[in-house]
Amino acid sequence: MHNRLALSAALFEPLRAGGKPCLIGCAALMALGCLAPGAPASSAAPPERLSVAAASGTLAVWSRRASQPRGVVVLVHGRTWSARTAFDFEPHAGSRSLLKALAAAGFTSYAVDLPGYGQTPRDPSGWLAPHQAVEDVEAVLRFAAARHAGLPPPVLFGWSRGSKIAALAATRARVPIGALVLYGFTLDPAAAPPNGPAAGQAPAVANTVAAARSDFISPEVASPTLIQDFVEAALANDPVRVDVCCDAEFLAVQPEAIRVPTLLIQGTRDPGIKPDVAAAFFAHLGAADRRFILIGRGDHAAHLEDTGPGFTAALVEFVRASLERHR
Repeated sequence: MHNRLALSAALFEPLRAGGKPCLIGCAALMALGCLAPGAPASSAAPPERLSVAAASGTLAVWSRRASQPRGVVVLVHGRTWSARTAFDFEPHAGSRSLLKALAAAGFTSYAVDLPGYGQTPRDPSGWLAPHQAVEDVEAVLRFAAARHAGLPPPVLFGWSRGSKIAALAATRARVPIGALVLYGFTLDPAAAPPNGPAAGQAPAVANTVAAARSDFISPEVASPTLIQDFVEAALANDPVRVDVCCDAEFLAVQPEAIRVPTLLIQGTRDPGIKPDVAAAFFAHLGAADRRFILIGRGDHAAHLEDTGPGFTAALVEFVRASLERHR
């Protein structure tokens, strides 16, 4: 598996300010030896469930271990769906598990259920603010680093809202991070925050089929069967929508303060991305090693769809290269 996921480094040269994003097509990456979409799952065993103590309470964390880990990745899910739905998805067509792919490439992974998601209880207030989520992620980073004391600091990976949480954690820099991956990063400092302050009792409404289907934009990379499998998994793992608030706290994200190797990765058809905003954020990153990769035909769920092999290959190559600087 290690060799099959290896890529020509020339495709992923770090970009400097003013550079153009690298556009990666799934077909091109498959020609380099990526797993074909829908490859059979290597094991039906569920991931290991761990409990991590944090200031907000006890967090459920899901892990898949590499047999001889060369590094560690901590993953943070997005607005609506918890860790197993986002990162350990197993449709009937075959595994789309990012945790399994990372483990096969030699990286032990830890995916957190933030409060209210998956198997982590809701906060007593019913609300989840960015500062609380960041503190919880920092607790998981410490936990993972302590378990792998001989390895480089964990790579922090965030998807969608999780990417904003990850960027805020990297801005704060209170816990060592080996590298940063911002996937589907939609923060626009000039736009009104989508979620305002916590107000009254959190509504805790039921999640819906429409919400579970909403990230699948490109029909040619996601079959109806795959989408239906995702809907069933999403609603089973997260029947109640978590109430997030206080998005103005994300305005504390400062790209100039982020100095670890950083990958900005997104689908070309992700409707939430503003290209000019993403380019400006990338240009102002404080990291000398930074990469901006677009997944051709990909949308907001590029890692779950037929574009997944290209996404995974780009991710693995970046993680591998970034951690080499710690050797």
